[in-house]
Amino acid sequence: MNHTPAPGSFQLKWAGDLFEVTLRLDRPRPGRAVFRTNLGMAHVRRRELIACTESGEPVLARDWHDIPMTACEPGVFRVRIPLTEVGVFEGKACFFAEGSPAPEWPEGGNLRIKVGPAHTACANTVYTAFVRQFGAALQRNPRTPALGAHEAALDGQGYTVIPPSGTFRDLIRQLDTIMGRLRFRIVQLLPVHPVPTTYAWAASARLLRRWISFRSIPRWRSSTRAPRRWSSSAS
Repeated sequence: MNHTPAPGSFQLKWAGDLFEVTLRLDRPRPGRAVFRTNLGMAHVRRRELIACTESGEPVLARDWHDIPMTACEPGVFRVRIPLTEVGVFEGKACFFAEGSPAPEWPEGGNLRIKVGPAHTACANTVYTAFVRQFGAALQRNPRTPALGAHEAALDGQGYTVIPPSGTFRDLIRQLDTIMGRLRFRIVQLLPVHPVPTTYAWAASARLLRRWISFRSIPRWRSSTRAPRRWSSSAS
């Protein structure tokens, strides 16, 4: 018995797509096939999860249901399902031989189908901005040999030396390059918090600062596009 897409596979789709499933028997036999899934029943799943969280009611998977498949040729069944809900769903096709209540399953696990919003299907490039890497660090390496000796001495005493950071205004000055020249549409910022000074973070910083170093900072040329107006209250 052959199942397409392959059982256990992950399928990435978007709202508005048609999702096709085909079940091919080893040999033609009388009977029927269904696609057992929770596609199209997100509202039922959400209701069960809310009841479980607020009232302690068990999740009974009432969102699972059977969608009949069409016999398109002897021994081959197919269904096309319009994807109208955003979420992560599962499903798998099975065959019921004529006169038998027991389903016959192909080998493998359930399909996992992630349905994203239609507007995220394309043109969704994301630039993750490390504000610390901007500012003076874009033009020169802040780690000089002279400072390296002081850094090593402080490291030996258990301190962590954190080099000067760029600012949000430094990042704003590069937005024309990031979004204009490099064509990113979304800029993702790390959570805005003060630099932590706890021992747990300091121990990690000794490793991270070597990863986020001058060598990993791109040297961009100034954009020739007319500058956009950007504003920020953060410095």
